[in-house]
Amino acid sequence: MDAQKSEFKQPFNSIASCQLTSKEKGARVIFVLENASLHKSFVRKTLRAILDSPLNKAGMVGAVYVKTDSGVIINIKPHTRIPRTLKRFCGIMVELLEKSCVRAKDSGEVLIQVLKEPLALHLPENASIIGLSYSSEKLVDVEDYLSAIQDDDSDLVFVVLLTIS
Repeated sequence: MDAQKSEFKQPFNSIASCQLTSKEKGARVIFVLENASLHKSFVRKTLRAILDSPLNKAGMVGAVYVKTDSGVIINIKPHTRIPRTLKRFCGIMVELLEKSCVRAKDSGEVLIQVLKEPLALHLPENASIIGLSYSSEKLVDVEDYLSAIQDDDSDLVFVVLLTIS
């Protein structure tokens, strides 16, 4: 489990360290989690890793989308705090599916909402789309790749295929 945990966090850490240098250019990083119906605990841990990352704390995460196997698209605001317990996370997801949105208790702001398909409607037009998957046959160093495209000021969309091996 520990090997999987460190392997799991490495791409996010590489993305965060490379992209922090281009903050002044206005580029945003957007995450899309594909195949999210596989395992609730894995989805929660992935969301926590993204939303607790230095990249998000620096204000560079523009959006986080989750797409389930059944095609449901969920938008999670970058300042949303994902629950620490799986039971509470599941309760919020049930509320989301019943009401199509989850609001902050104090301000009423929509933090999590279900969106209409297709996902492409919600992504920036000229964004660079980068796929991340542990099952890919092609191995690319994320830091090297991001350094090569860092001069471009377009938004970056990272599509993360959630798989459990």
